[in-house]
Amino acid sequence: MNENIIGVIAGILTSIAMLPQLIKVIQTKKVEDLSLVMLLLGVSGLCLWLVYGFLKGDFPIILSNAVAFIVNVSLLICYRMYQKEPKNKESLTLKKNRVNSKLPPIKVIKQRHKKVIKF
Repeated sequence: MNENIIGVIAGILTSIAMLPQLIKVIQTKKVEDLSLVMLLLGVSGLCLWLVYGFLKGDFPIILSNAVAFIVNVSLLICYRMYQKEPKNKESLTLKKNRVNSKLPPIKVIKQRHKKVIKF
């Protein structure tokens, strides 16, 4: 049996491994459970595999990692597209404005189930 056939089969399986995740993200538009670090490391590793494949002139490495790279970059794009905004934009803006201003920090005191904010 030709070793290139084994390489192509292995490449196909590893290339389509993230495809079900991509399909699920596109259908649900939810990315809360995805790890951004995992995606970035995966894309970086696949990019290096592509460079290695081109340097060696190894077609199975190039083909399988090119497909996996496209799938993972698509997943990364979906991650950025479907990332949720903070629920309370006003509080986020208030915090940013406080950081940039010379005002004293806000103190939050919890009193029995109520939050009291003191300036």
